[in-house]
Amino acid sequence: MLPGLGNAKTLTFDLESIEALNKISDLLVSLPSPFYNLKFVKLPWGFKESSISSALRNYLLGGSPKAAIGTKFPQNTMDYQEVPCCLTSQKFMLDEALATNVNDPASRKPGGRN
Repeated sequence: MLPGLGNAKTLTFDLESIEALNKISDLLVSLPSPFYNLKFVKLPWGFKESSISSALRNYLLGGSPKAAIGTKFPQNTMDYQEVPCCLTSQKFMLDEALATNVNDPASRKPGGRN
């Protein structure tokens, strides 16, 4: 699901999501970073940046070498392309995208099949 967020400028993680990604970070080693436009990775308050595995750090920041990671950022970093990264919001975004595509005749394949 994360590759679909490749154009995000900011990723904001909740505690459960960043811990889950950290646990599967060994699986991310072989994957390229999908984030080519990233500026910030925001961690939940109190989560230590040093707790992130190097594999997860490379996955998140590898496509955006100038991106920063941490818990505190200047107030003016909010961007209309900020994407929250928690499992609930990802499910909502996926459900919303699927609903849009189902209701959009232009997104259907020729022959009436999806």
